Amino acid sequence: MLEKPQFKHVVYEKEEKTAWITLNRPEKLNAITKTMWKELGEALDLAEKDEDVYAIVLTGAGDRAFCAGDDIGEMSTIKTVKEAYDLFLNHIYPVVEKILVCSKPVIAAVNGLAYGGGCELVMLCDLAVAVENARFAQPEGRLGVFPPIATIFAPILIGKKATAKMVFTGEPIDAEEALRVGLINQIVPAEKLKDAVRELVKKMLTIAPVSAKLIKKDVNRLLVEQLKNFKDSLDNMVLVALQTEDFKEGVEAFLAKRKPVWKGK
Repeated sequence: MLEKPQFKHVVYEKEEKTAWITLNRPEKLNAITKTMWKELGEALDLAEKDEDVYAIVLTGAGDRAFCAGDDIGEMSTIKTVKEAYDLFLNHIYPVVEKILVCSKPVIAAVNGLAYGGGCELVMLCDLAVAVENARFAQPEGRLGVFPPIATIFAPILIGKKATAKMVFTGEPIDAEEALRVGLINQIVPAEKLKDAVRELVKKMLTIAPVSAKLIKKDVNRLLVEQLKNFKDSLDNMVLVALQTEDFKEGVEAFLAKRKPVWKGK
């Protein structure tokens, strides 16, 4: 039997043939910290290694948010290039890679807003079911940075125009718009979210496991090929965006709940 690790802000549970991974900081809208990225990667590894697991479900705790993105308070404490590289290359990149290359389908059960890194996680998942009041946004530009996962992968997943609108405006889209552009597969009432995901997995279990593995590999082939470009994008984030005065101003304005004053440098 595989040993189950003790996580601080991620809950790992098995239900029949499904591993449920829950981001568990509901008081912070499940905003992701460095520790959570690490724990999410470990939970994905656990599900991948478990031969009894057919599908992996990623969701958030509470009824307000799937994930509000990276924890801005923690991001504001990054002072050196080395610290930034450690976060992006040793914690975030491995999770992106694991979702894309693991042999099992990953389903996002979107129980509320999915902003920033939360929206990007939904994009990366193979399938997504969302509640009626779910909202999706890439507001990183409003902090003086940019969403490297979305800028690299979203044009392939939801198209250039839909991606451009999200990343250039930072405006959220509702569940109906997310369904229209292909960000999610299904919209359900909040009380039916888990049952809808279970029903989806039940239908997926009619597919032979060997077929499912080959399908997963091929449907993500173009995305996997973009991993090198994603690393290059992370270089831009670390070496350029995080070093700007606009990033400092964006974070300070966000934490102070005021409108930023951009300097363009």
